[in-house]
Amino acid sequence: MQGERAVSPLNPASRRSFLLVFDLSFSSPQSIGRAQQAARDFVARSVGNRDLVAIGSVDVDRGFRFLTAFTTDRELLVAAIADPRTFRTRDPLQIAGANPFSEMTPASGGAGQTDRADRFADVAADYAATRHGPTTTIAARA
Repeated sequence: MQGERAVSPLNPASRRSFLLVFDLSFSSPQSIGRAQQAARDFVARSVGNRDLVAIGSVDVDRGFRFLTAFTTDRELLVAAIADPRTFRTRDPLQIAGANPFSEMTPASGGAGQTDRADRFADVAADYAATRHGPTTTIAARA
């Protein structure tokens, strides 16, 4: 293990967490480019192995959205930083990068809303079962 430092066990709650947010509406292309370079430098030089980082964006059309969940995956972070406008990631719970309720519209009469909510609850339950064992999911409906 020459060159590698031993990592002592650490309470996960004591990890540092960083959320880097790109303002895509009110920033010039030059300032977004400078922000991207600063974010790349920050991830490469200042973020430790145990630190968690998430990338987000905000714009007037979509509002705030997570591009990545909090992660230690530096390659994923660099990819999100490279193109925050169009970056997409695989996310089984559709928490980062996509709105699971985006297909719901008030004019749909409610049936589409129920189907979409049921699908979301099923995906969440399946994911939780694979990660933490069987769970009970209770979906509240208005």
